[in-house]
Amino acid sequence: MTARGRAQDDDGRGAVADETGHPSTTVMPTDTATLDELSLLIRARYPIVILDTLEAARAEALARQAASQLSLHYYLWTRSKGLRRGANVGDPFVETTAEPHHALSFIEREGSGMFMMRDLAPYLDDPLYILKRELTWIP
Repeated sequence: MTARGRAQDDDGRGAVADETGHPSTTVMPTDTATLDELSLLIRARYPIVILDTLEAARAEALARQAASQLSLHYYLWTRSKGLRRGANVGDPFVETTAEPHHALSFIEREGSGMFMMRDLAPYLDDPLYILKRELTWIP
């Protein structure tokens, strides 16, 4: 996986099997090249970086690590819970951010941080989100 969204499962850093031969749930350490690439994109102020991967846990670990290195607040969004500031189970949720357009409005107001939006893609074709993107687009 790279920050451009390509999976590199054949490089030896992909899924690992446990003693039963089933995929392990252990998160693999982030490779330095991918972390450096993601950090570079963030420091270059790209407004959005898409990580298109089947390895959600690995992508989230990469985002958390990059946020930590760059001293950015880390947020994780899920459709069922909304935005959570931090990566720990006890970290607080931001109220009324379960709806994608509410989460995007919060992100717009917050301004800076690392916002990991898990499974947001299905909502991006909705006219409400297209309008929101058009209204906040700054060329």
